[in-house]
Amino acid sequence: MSLNVYRADAQRRELERRATVGRSTARGGKQRPARIQDALSVRLAGAGDRTTVEQLAALDSSSVPSGRLLIGMVGDTPAAVLSLVDGRVVANPFTPTRELIALLRLRARQLEVQPGPIRRTALAPLLLMRRATGGRV
Repeated sequence: MSLNVYRADAQRRELERRATVGRSTARGGKQRPARIQDALSVRLAGAGDRTTVEQLAALDSSSVPSGRLLIGMVGDTPAAVLSLVDGRVVANPFTPTRELIALLRLRARQLEVQPGPIRRTALAPLLLMRRATGGRV
């Protein structure tokens, strides 16, 4: 398992753990699991999303974020936008978006990791096997 997959899996488990803790009830302080009302989704913003981003910025009393953007959706409704350039978030103040923003930040971190060139050490086992088999792998 690569380091990025391991980090993403660990972060996903932590988000799931936090979601199951939920808030304390009014009586007795017992913990109850949080309920997800709608599906959450994250996608890159396209040219057709300009109006949506402007509307979210207006709701948040903020300026439109710049650069490449990720849009977080609650069901079919855009609820938050994250700039991949500076990490600035614009969200609908009338929708609970804490978990959605955490997902947007997680996805942004995944996108910023660029795979590097293949190093010779990564090819060493393949070369050794090739030599051992007389060039047939």
